[in-house]
Amino acid sequence: MADGMSAEEARARALEQFGAAQEYRHDCRVEGEKRLRRESVSRTAAAIARDLRIGSRILRRNPGFSALVLLCLGLGIGATTSIFSVINAVVFKPLPFEEPDRLAMVWETFWTRNILEGGVSYPNLDEWRERNQAFSDIGAFHPVRHTLTDLELPERILGGRADSRFFPTLGVDAVLGRLFAAEDEEMGATEVVLLTDRIWRRLYDADPDVTGRVLQLDGRGHTIIGVLPPDFDFPVRVAGAEVWTSTTTEFVEKEQRAWPVMTAVGRLKPGVRLKDAQEQMATLALQLQEDYPETNTEHGFNIVSLQSQTSARVRPLLLLLLGSVALVLLIACTNVANLLLARARGRRSQLAVSAAIG
Repeated sequence: MADGMSAEEARARALEQFGAAQEYRHDCRVEGEKRLRRESVSRTAAAIARDLRIGSRILRRNPGFSALVLLCLGLGIGATTSIFSVINAVVFKPLPFEEPDRLAMVWETFWTRNILEGGVSYPNLDEWRERNQAFSDIGAFHPVRHTLTDLELPERILGGRADSRFFPTLGVDAVLGRLFAAEDEEMGATEVVLLTDRIWRRLYDADPDVTGRVLQLDGRGHTIIGVLPPDFDFPVRVAGAEVWTSTTTEFVEKEQRAWPVMTAVGRLKPGVRLKDAQEQMATLALQLQEDYPETNTEHGFNIVSLQSQTSARVRPLLLLLLGSVALVLLIACTNVANLLLARARGRRSQLAVSAAIG
């Protein structure tokens, strides 16, 4: 304007030379915020360092008091953490199966004998599979003890005997080889065995070419057809089983409707609740009682989720233990608070002098 420019011309020349003022204001604000954040972080770090120095000096001056406080807190926190780890593994941790919330134990009940968790016979199992509306599939198994005769000294081991639909129902596949097939259950079929990861590593050093070899169980040769995943361990009645054989050797029992030798586990259809499955299977039980009155009278169903079945017996005890150790932690914290209060009373004169001199 000193050179005779109008106000508009002077403003345009200033914007051309110095840029938009709004952008400068924004950049200045951003830089100011960054500087304030850096200063805040620096002050916080300095305060933490100062507190740590003071705390370490106090701990060095009073080692007995410090050890007592750490012992109280360590016992409380350690006990609580240990019990919670157990509860998490048993109660809260999902089972290592595909969609475990859809898996349920299908127990046959025998009211006249007060049995709520009974097995099922092969003929009844076939009826369940064909006529039920609640489960997409039902597998069957039962525990069996074997004598492992491949070793210098025979060894008794726990095994499971399952039909060809057991592992598909769980959503489990073999990491080596294959699972049981329907042909393995036919009369005269070669006896086959599935190895768990534990026994595969213990007996065969995790040999990837183990399939096709023969394992001697109870003095009979069983052809190894596959190896199960490392985390597989069915938790009901066969927990810790090391080998799984097919149901071939029990073909004669398949004709006995009154012989409930198998335990059933089912996979609920999408959208079907346990309550719905219980009602539908109760209707099926009445139909079977009418069709087979000699063997199925007073028979019913008890449907229990697999997760609940696994932890039902120990859940109350574990929760009681968790409550107990939580109380121990509370007592430990109370003791520490009392120790600190007692110490503070003993340091009143020191604190008064410190406050006076700033």
